[in-house]
Amino acid sequence: MLAIVQDYFLKRRWLLAACVVLGVVWALQGSQARNEHLGKALSELLEPEGIVVKQDSVLRMDPPKKVVLQSPILFLGKTNNEAYDLYYATVREGGSGQLWDLSHLRNLTRTSSADESMLRLFGHFAAYASRVGDGFDAVTVLDLRGEGAKETAWPWFARLQNAISNYQEFGRFEGFGKTRFQLSQASKTLRLYARKNHLLVANNDQLLELGEGDLQRDLSVHGLVRRPTEKAQPGLITWLVDTVRKVSWIGPAPIEWLEHRVF
Repeated sequence: MLAIVQDYFLKRRWLLAACVVLGVVWALQGSQARNEHLGKALSELLEPEGIVVKQDSVLRMDPPKKVVLQSPILFLGKTNNEAYDLYYATVREGGSGQLWDLSHLRNLTRTSSADESMLRLFGHFAAYASRVGDGFDAVTVLDLRGEGAKETAWPWFARLQNAISNYQEFGRFEGFGKTRFQLSQASKTLRLYARKNHLLVANNDQLLELGEGDLQRDLSVHGLVRRPTEKAQPGLITWLVDTVRKVSWIGPAPIEWLEHRVF
């Protein structure tokens, strides 16, 4: 019986392989279509806010969930005639490309001179390239799981302060782990490609494949100088002042008044 089953599938192996390929293509096309719908809906929603969304840049950080839950996304956007920045938000989607709700909108880069582009998602990471003038000068990789334990090896109260600051700045308590790779020479031909859990960096005649373990290596021989993010443990008074200043319904004016009149 086993031999008959093996012979059956062996004779039809090319048909089975074709079905698998068609299934993968269908899934990718469905995912691309969903992203296109989301990009269009997001663009229409943020247009009154003065934010221009690059519609084909929208990436879901997690697979789509139930409509009652919010899903985190990353996208490229800009205001007025400025360069593109990287944004984070959470969205709640309905059917037929509807966008029911958007919250936690944050500009993650705020770089007036650098134009962010080629946003890619691979594994637990996202990467983008930064262009200054006519050439690309850096590739930045974000750990979507948040900051590493080594970056915030502080007492519990300092970690609590940091989580609150992360929420104000990034829209989530865990923040983002961030590693910047500075190009030793600006490049006009830099390209980024995502392949499963790896990032392919094509620069001039060189093709470099990066996985999670490679993000901690010295890549200067490949023209990428690693610039890991370093955070200082927050103090108390300065942290309180900065945190209150960022509260939307308080703002900087009352804090400035207190600094001049009281402190």
